[in-house]
Amino acid sequence: MKRFRAIVSHIISNGRWVAPVMLKDLMAVADREEDLQHVIWECSFARQLWDWLAEMFNFRTQLAPKFPKVPRIKDYKWNPPDDDIIKVNTYGASHGNPGSARYGLVYRNSNSEVLFVVCKNIGTATNYVAEVMGIIESIEMAIDNGWHKLWIESDSKAGVIVFGTSELPWEVRPH
Repeated sequence: MKRFRAIVSHIISNGRWVAPVMLKDLMAVADREEDLQHVIWECSFARQLWDWLAEMFNFRTQLAPKFPKVPRIKDYKWNPPDDDIIKVNTYGASHGNPGSARYGLVYRNSNSEVLFVVCKNIGTATNYVAEVMGIIESIEMAIDNGWHKLWIESDSKAGVIVFGTSELPWEVRPH
């Protein structure tokens, strides 16, 4: 701490000593734990130091940069279906919207055994159309395989809700 005091005591701005104010502010927070974001950007000592450096080297300061929030990781558990039900997980995506689109389907039984997997490229479409086409395909394949009790799980809320309406996208309506 003595070395730090010596360095800070030699800081001069426009002919006046800056060190006493900065040292007082630094000592006020020395007894509690600080995070790096606060120490470098937010505390009054750091702000005064950045302002002094900006003045000395003629640059603008933009303190406390906004760092993006880190996404929270949520626990997720796949739940198997009951004994007489087949569960299909669907996923549709496009690279661009619209863009090169595809969907994937995974069928599993109550023992979590994979029964069937489908990955299909559908050309140019939106991610919404890819989701809806994946859900339709999952129903058609279940019927073709004699699986009449089906649990469809999708991450697309809009793709699931549309089946309760008569608003299917024209691209997937029967012609």
